[in-house]
Amino acid sequence: FALLFVSFLYICICNDLRMKMKDYIKRKLERVFRPKIYLKGIDTQLGNMLAASTQKGICMLLFDECKLQGRNFGKNVDVKRYKIVNRENRFIKRLKKELDEYFAKKRKSFNVKLDLHGTDFQIKVWKKLMEIPYGNTISYREEALMLNRPKGFKAVAYANGKNPVLILIPCHRVINSDGSLGRYSMGDTRKEAILRFENSELGEKIMKITKENEELFGPQYKLPSI
Repeated sequence: FALLFVSFLYICICNDLRMKMKDYIKRKLERVFRPKIYLKGIDTQLGNMLAASTQKGICMLLFDECKLQGRNFGKNVDVKRYKIVNRENRFIKRLKKELDEYFAKKRKSFNVKLDLHGTDFQIKVWKKLMEIPYGNTISYREEALMLNRPKGFKAVAYANGKNPVLILIPCHRVINSDGSLGRYSMGDTRKEAILRFENSELGEKIMKITKENEELFGPQYKLPSI
């Protein structure tokens, strides 16, 4: 009986050690071979931006002050699955080239591959935003109709605000139905600057309406309105 007990105990200890060793090796392999997120700062005419890319494509392009608001790729990407690398990869190199062309007014759309992380609805909204032509705008109402959500403008506006890839996904091209500016997560001044950059005449018209409405009704007209 004692021999059987010792044998059983030995088998249990060996199994336990084997399982612990297996888990240890698995964790080590995951750490070595887990996918990477590449981070790189980019200087633009509108301010410093931070780009992030997985090995599939760009997953984030935000202005630096987003970090002060807690707006970063960690909101949309399960960062525990990734190793953070502070250098550019081929997608960020391509992004920098296309942004240079955009700010030189040599590019109106972007071809760099994106790797979007969000809910199904958010991704659907972001892809629809990419259909808005350069130098044009639509209203929150029109965007909701484009998504077959005529009463869902608030949900659409909220998804716009969660856009993780600014400029490339042009949420800045969505304005209020009355022609005024509307909300922008990076502030009215930056939204105005981007719209004026893409279409100075349209930008001037939007800001004229915005200022008129603010004089009549107060600053609440900065909020999305239907």
